[in-house]
Amino acid sequence: MKKVKVVSVYILLLFCSTFLLNGCSEKKQKVSNEKPVLDKYQYINATLKDEPRTLDPSNAVDVNSKTVLANVMEGLTRLEIDKDGNQVIKPAGAESWDVSSDGLTWTFHLKKNNWSDGTAVSAKDYVYGVKRTLDPKTNAIDAVLLSPIKNSMSYNNNRVKEDTVGVKAIDDNTLQFNLGYKCPYFLSLTYLNIMYPQRKDFVDKCGNSYGKTKDSFLYCGPFEIKDWTASQKIILDKNQNYWDKNSVKLANVTFDFIRNENDRESKIKNGTVDAAQCYNFKYEVSDANKHKISFVSQTEPTTYFNFFNQKDNLFSNIKVRQAFILAVDREDYIKRLSSNNLISAYSFTPPDVQVDKDKLYNNISDEPVSKLTKNNNNCKDLLISGLKELKMDTDTSKLTINCISLGTDDISRRNEDLIKYMYEKNLGITIKVQYLGLSDYESKLSDGSFQIACGAICNSQFNDPESMLNIWTPDQSLYHTGYSSSDFNNLYNKADKADAGSRKDLLTNAEDQLICKDAIVSPIAYGKKTLAYYDYVKGVMYPMYGADIDLKYAYTMGRESGSTVNKK
Repeated sequence: MKKVKVVSVYILLLFCSTFLLNGCSEKKQKVSNEKPVLDKYQYINATLKDEPRTLDPSNAVDVNSKTVLANVMEGLTRLEIDKDGNQVIKPAGAESWDVSSDGLTWTFHLKKNNWSDGTAVSAKDYVYGVKRTLDPKTNAIDAVLLSPIKNSMSYNNNRVKEDTVGVKAIDDNTLQFNLGYKCPYFLSLTYLNIMYPQRKDFVDKCGNSYGKTKDSFLYCGPFEIKDWTASQKIILDKNQNYWDKNSVKLANVTFDFIRNENDRESKIKNGTVDAAQCYNFKYEVSDANKHKISFVSQTEPTTYFNFFNQKDNLFSNIKVRQAFILAVDREDYIKRLSSNNLISAYSFTPPDVQVDKDKLYNNISDEPVSKLTKNNNNCKDLLISGLKELKMDTDTSKLTINCISLGTDDISRRNEDLIKYMYEKNLGITIKVQYLGLSDYESKLSDGSFQIACGAICNSQFNDPESMLNIWTPDQSLYHTGYSSSDFNNLYNKADKADAGSRKDLLTNAEDQLICKDAIVSPIAYGKKTLAYYDYVKGVMYPMYGADIDLKYAYTMGRESGSTVNKK
């Protein structure tokens, strides 16, 4: 059975969290039934951390591109936040869908929607979008996420023809997918940009410029691009051809590209923007307009981790690997870093990732690192026990470990120096760290020239534990750890065929196998984002996956009172 492999392990933090922004509390927001009195002029000035690299749905992998796309495009579904603050998959381009009894055939019935040029969006546009993503000529990094579709990877690897791929238009308003295997998370793929509709005639007309300017793209979502000033900003206008335009309250949106966090913080403090990503921002009243600035902080589906080279003699021993997992005091690590954008990690899959509607972990005591800690009192004693089994000198002060770390900047060095300190202090060893750029880091991994690899990052691409755990399956190619576990693989494969309750148990057991029993990976921290915003900003959604911010239902109420923020 072909599995999906996550390919974004080295991508920096995605700014994504689950929250409906409508007040100043960090609790789940309840939506009021009272009809709001909206401001006369409806607009929001927000920020992106950088300029979008491309609006080509097949090739957009950075969060800035995905954020713009989510606001100007409409997939089969949208990831939204419900009245209780939970993330839910809602019908969007599709009004409904049917699933066959064996789970292999998915039929979507489309809404009547239009492109920004007035042409109807049809099922063939979805077919073309999916096949273009899979086309080997497109070279789409995330094409592998579509591997549940029958013959998708064979086509992507030039082994079969395009017409064998399991997607087709039954008629203009009916789209059908045939899967190669039952996929419990298939619906979670339908809101991703790689499954957005695309129009072949327009793509062919634009050629290599497709998705690079406001005029080289067609829109079918809540907004369309009015202006794109390179290196500065993107301005969106409400899309009057959008099927659900009555739900869109904002007339326009401005996204300023602001790379520096201090600059983003300054702009929201002085009232230049209404909302911005600020890791270290605190509650306060702005001097500029007397409106309260509040913030929300949420865990991201991102894990920072270290892993071990089992091909190395020392790390071929499981007790040695377990000792290094336990040598890191995760709470102390976060405290010493004084970091507001990290949370201590005790499992590889972030706890908020769900199996169906249930979190994978509901209590920290359930998580693998916590279990491992309970069963082992002293990490140094565990290391010595492993050295004895290897018939090596048990004087740990004579032991020198070679570690490679991803990142050469000051922050990366500070983070890994703290890990180095904990290894040396708690195990009584010496650590030699090489701080490397991405290409050198990957080279060291591929030739096995490391004992411990630090600073790796894995981003969950969709809301299911498999989007994290699949990188440890036999067909993965990103790591060179020498890891192969039939027990882990069996648990992982059985989860595909299990019901919701059993599937959760199988996946948590797979994590236990990975961390406690096989000890191949050491999760260190999860990412966290903080979003600062003015109290008059309402209805903004922060879905956990894909876009950083979704403004379809956003509006402002009470901005005018004492405000100095100017409409752009």
